[in-house]
Amino acid sequence: MSKPPTRLRANSVSFTLGADGTSDGHPVTVNLGIHPDTGQIVELAFCEAGKIGLGLHLLFAELGLKISRILQGRDPETGEDVS
Repeated sequence: MSKPPTRLRANSVSFTLGADGTSDGHPVTVNLGIHPDTGQIVELAFCEAGKIGLGLHLLFAELGLKISRILQGRDPETGEDVS
């Protein structure tokens, strides 16, 4: 099965937050969804950010959703078009 022509290209970036020599910190992986025609980032998802279901993970999941809506010209709270 071939990919549809409008499928987003994804780039992943991994890094660590809060590593200070006494703590290993928190690993974070961010996926960036890039529009195939414009090359613009239109989606952002935090794939690894704290233990699943705990506060930090839930915070990053919601943050990724709201940032994606902003990048797409939608209201971050409702998801409705603002353009």
